[in-house]
Amino acid sequence: SYSVEAAINVIANKYMILDTGWINGFGDMEPGEGRYATFDGVDGFLMVFRYDDPDQAKASWDKITKRYGNPFKLKYLKINMGTYGVFTIRLENTDLYSWYKENWLFVITGDKIEKFVMDVNNIYKTIRTNR
Repeated sequence: SYSVEAAINVIANKYMILDTGWINGFGDMEPGEGRYATFDGVDGFLMVFRYDDPDQAKASWDKITKRYGNPFKLKYLKINMGTYGVFTIRLENTDLYSWYKENWLFVITGDKIEKFVMDVNNIYKTIRTNR
């Protein structure tokens, strides 16, 4: 079973961790207990949440897309594939990327973080995320 700590630490193979800790939400969202991290050279945060049930991950992702979703924004994308979903939007001077896969929810916020998002997604793609 993969832990949220391990999910954060695996990124440290490519990016040096500056700070990490436990969270239970961000903004006015409360997706449950998770872990955040900041990394050297990245102007933003990575947040990782793990649930007992994949439906909980999807429900938390749905809440984020409902709270921040606005298809009239210049940068907006929402794709829901049932067991996997991706959402991104530009909010003032911050990008918000969120995706769920199985019983995991990942959120990255920051500015000029496209490369970091791609790296994180590629790293997690290679990991079996089974409960």
